[in-house]
Amino acid sequence: MRILGALVVAILICATHNANAATIADADNLEQAASMVLAAAKIIDADMDTCARANPSQSFIYRMAAFMWQGDNREMVVAAQNIRQKMVVSDLAIRGGDVIVKNAIAAYALAVQLDRNTCIQSATDVFSGRSYVKNQTPRAYAFLIATYSPSPRMALDQDKSDATVGCMKAYSNRGLRDFDRGLTFCQCNTEAMFSHMTEAQRQELHKSTPLEVEKLPWMQSVIRERAQCVRILQG
Repeated sequence: MRILGALVVAILICATHNANAATIADADNLEQAASMVLAAAKIIDADMDTCARANPSQSFIYRMAAFMWQGDNREMVVAAQNIRQKMVVSDLAIRGGDVIVKNAIAAYALAVQLDRNTCIQSATDVFSGRSYVKNQTPRAYAFLIATYSPSPRMALDQDKSDATVGCMKAYSNRGLRDFDRGLTFCQCNTEAMFSHMTEAQRQELHKSTPLEVEKLPWMQSVIRERAQCVRILQG
């Protein structure tokens, strides 16, 4: 029964891998949802790396697509990881799943060789949100979001991720295209914002508008620290 379940998930993964498929397979239970999302997280990174290597002059676009997918779907990936830790999965099923993922990645690499528009479409699907878990596999999303109950520490980590992703989106929107420098700058900003933040301040942050945030007393020291991050962009 475990192997049969693994085969079902494998079929779902293969169908979901093609974002242009007429009908996208979706999960029928929580275990399938977790397996699909974890596979998708591996596949998107590998596929966008393939695209970056195939199109060096456009590598920022594909690295940004992978980064955005991982950041904007982070809650689903964390939920899936938590479920996977509780699942009883045989070594045979794990190896079978790994083979399916590798084959899906290899198939995508071949598709890129045959048609470079494959990469453009994949990146477009990320930037539009079409390939996000919530939109592409809504049942998998529903199964996982129902289990997601973050601790204060998990909520803080999610806020940090959201801040870094938001910063990178702003960096990209300004037309800047040095991914590594942008990520270093954004991580610096995130560290300045959250390194000394208390839980009470985090709650206050969520209740405030952007204009109100800048006026919070404790934000003044954050603003001074963030000013140091600008040097990264000037270097």
